[in-house]
Amino acid sequence: VLGVGVNIATESVPEADAVQFPASSVAAETGKAIDRMQFLADTLAQVDSWRLSINSSTFFDEWNRYLAFKGEQVKIQPVAGEAVIGTLVGINQFGAVLIQNAAGEVQSFLAGDVHLRPVD
Repeated sequence: VLGVGVNIATESVPEADAVQFPASSVAAETGKAIDRMQFLADTLAQVDSWRLSINSSTFFDEWNRYLAFKGEQVKIQPVAGEAVIGTLVGINQFGAVLIQNAAGEVQSFLAGDVHLRPVD
């Protein structure tokens, strides 16, 4: 299961006070009008191109390369248990989020069990 939200047009970007993170649009970032159907086709082709490599080291290397908040302090709130604050290290080969706490220990959290938020 993959859920993705993409703001294509500049007018689709929510007001700054309505979102937790800075938001932009493909049109604003590229400086040109975007054909939505072509964008969808191109995006699905890219997703499909990774499908057969999903358990490979190349896949996880790329995932870690583009991982949001990597190297930053974050707060993980597991479904059960206490919140953990630490540095986001990456994603392991099982898809678990890796957090290094203040003591230097790395803990793993399965993505379905946590909420990731930057620490203010």
